[in-house]
Amino acid sequence: MKQFTLNLIFIIPILGLIAGLSLGITIPLFMMVSLYLIKDSIHISFSTFKLELIFFLLLALSCFWSINPVVSFISCLKVFSLTTVTYILITKNKYLLNKISLQGKILNTSILGTIILFYIEFVSDGAISLWFRGSFQNKAGQQFYLHYLDRGCALLALFAWVVIAQLLQNKKLLIAFFLYVITTITLGISDSLAAFLGFITAGIVFILTKYSFFKNPKILSLILGISSIVFVFMAIKLDPYQLSKNVKSLPISAKHRLFIWDFTATKAMEKPILGWGHGASRQIEVPDSGMIKYQEYSLHPLPTHPHNNLMQILLENGAIGLILYISLACKYLFKWHNLFAKNDPHKSNIQAAGYACFVTFFIISMISFNMWQSWWMCSFLWVAILLTLIQRQSTFKE
Repeated sequence: MKQFTLNLIFIIPILGLIAGLSLGITIPLFMMVSLYLIKDSIHISFSTFKLELIFFLLLALSCFWSINPVVSFISCLKVFSLTTVTYILITKNKYLLNKISLQGKILNTSILGTIILFYIEFVSDGAISLWFRGSFQNKAGQQFYLHYLDRGCALLALFAWVVIAQLLQNKKLLIAFFLYVITTITLGISDSLAAFLGFITAGIVFILTKYSFFKNPKILSLILGISSIVFVFMAIKLDPYQLSKNVKSLPISAKHRLFIWDFTATKAMEKPILGWGHGASRQIEVPDSGMIKYQEYSLHPLPTHPHNNLMQILLENGAIGLILYISLACKYLFKWHNLFAKNDPHKSNIQAAGYACFVTFFIISMISFNMWQSWWMCSFLWVAILLTLIQRQSTFKE
């Protein structure tokens, strides 16, 4: 079981690159095996997670006024299950580390294999992806598009900070720097603009939280809270036609998001307090007459989700849900900071890498993906588990 868990850590990013949806299977498998390894040490206490329980209570209650209560409740149950397992593994990470050793060799080899695989796919026009789809998904003969790797690139952007944190813990600063550069170049070549922007911004955040007063969670929380609220108000006041006209250099995918956010804000204002219900963004139907005509394009105003975590929460759970969501994000910034009480330069490296990873997640969530999609939830929850294991491992080495 121990070796199987380590093998999963190795294979998850590599397999995830060519088959992003596999993350919704491989990561829960990792979680279940990890739970089994510490089964004798599991003790659940939610006394310090009252804010989380209030948030999930709101999600559960909102299922009753959603468009499809059954579908919403199933989604809510899935979200609660994944986060509960993550809570157990993070709070009991000491026992998990006693069972498995988070080896730098495995992490380094895994990310190296993932990056090499990306370039093989890039040069060969997706030879491995097309073979995989033909062999396992009965989708032979399809054409390869670079955006097929977007899910895997999103995980790569998050996972890179785990490996960087491990390298910094082992005082391999130069290798960590080169990994950041190589990952940045790889994401820049990819079609995942969200992962690239998130990773670039996270590099700046790493420097600021490592060497300046920005490491203070009060300052980080203030920036996060104000910027989130400002963004929501901007989305409500947004004129996508005018903005698209003024910024002609924006790609059509970015302009499409402006129209999506505008439509989402309009729908959210119809039920501004409690929203349309958990998961409702996938259930809102748009008639053909509601399609957006822009130049030669016909754009869907809400293609399954708002492509923005803040707008999705506002749409589905209203202002109350949005306030709780931002409060939770700020709470985790404080939680991460409190794990690093001692003024140790090597620990501050790990702390800054954790902040950078959080920023990567938040920016990707602000641009792409449904925040409740299984593969995406599994991705950032899995990375959170690994980061806390590295933090705990650094404590053991004192």
